[in-house]
Amino acid sequence: MKPTTTSVTNDEQEFHLWAFMGFLSFASKELVGQFEAETGARLSLPASPIERMIDAATGHNRALAEQFIDWAASQYGTLYLPADFKDQILKPAPILGAVGEP
Repeated sequence: MKPTTTSVTNDEQEFHLWAFMGFLSFASKELVGQFEAETGARLSLPASPIERMIDAATGHNRALAEQFIDWAASQYGTLYLPADFKDQILKPAPILGAVGEP
């Protein structure tokens, strides 16, 4: 899915990005159920440590996250989101107080 954007200010895009991240973070059971029914993917967490290690090693978690973000964006709409919204959402959070930082 190629995002469609419209001309809005950077502040408006940032606001909508945060709103969309909230939409993803607080997805209801019904919304997740709809995603799973439409895509056949499962958003449940792996039960055992070995399953978690396999998912981490194969990139399954990231691929599933990207699939859910794309699907959720089709529900939410991308008109006011920045073009690189998925990259911004999936980018690792900075580590606070990392060595060498002021």
